[in-house]
Amino acid sequence: RVCDAKRRFVEAGQRYYELSVTEQLPLSDRITALGKAIVCVLLAKPGPQRSRLLTIIFKDDRAPNCPSFEIIAKMFLTKVIHKDELEEFEQQLAPHQRADEQGESILKGVIQEHNITAISQLHINITFKTLGILLGVETDAAESMAGEMIASERLHGYIDQTNGVLHFEDANPMRVWDSQILSTLEQVNKVSDMIVARHPEFSSFLS
Repeated sequence: RVCDAKRRFVEAGQRYYELSVTEQLPLSDRITALGKAIVCVLLAKPGPQRSRLLTIIFKDDRAPNCPSFEIIAKMFLTKVIHKDELEEFEQQLAPHQRADEQGESILKGVIQEHNITAISQLHINITFKTLGILLGVETDAAESMAGEMIASERLHGYIDQTNGVLHFEDANPMRVWDSQILSTLEQVNKVSDMIVARHPEFSSFLS
């Protein structure tokens, strides 16, 4: 509770989760602790500790019965989380969990950063105008957030300020390799279709 109150959400989430698997506690207390662990991991800043805790909670057999499991699942699977999906979750938050020392929404910042990461899995590039619409912020704010994430290596990509475009780069070499293979196969298919279109007699050889 002290870590939670000080907004040290990763530490608080870890302690809450430890309580949730302590067999000496009543079942109701363990479920309550698991719910608090979920709240803390969703509010925690991205990082290796948070990722590990998120994985542990997602794989916990009890987690699907918790109210906020769908958000946990989307965060774990790197899927975009929409504003209307957060309404029920926001009602659970205590005052110190709603805003940071500067009065900025903690949840909003965490979810926006998560959504930028999720969008990077779906697009090769995106304009900041479109990104801002998806995040529910102004274009300049979207560019600023992306710039901060790239600078701190929480996002791999680069910014084309002239055209107002954010280009994503995949840090996973295997995914890059798969993407390159797919692109090559698509080009081969296009060439094959062009040959058949011009020389139908070759269709039996290319099929």
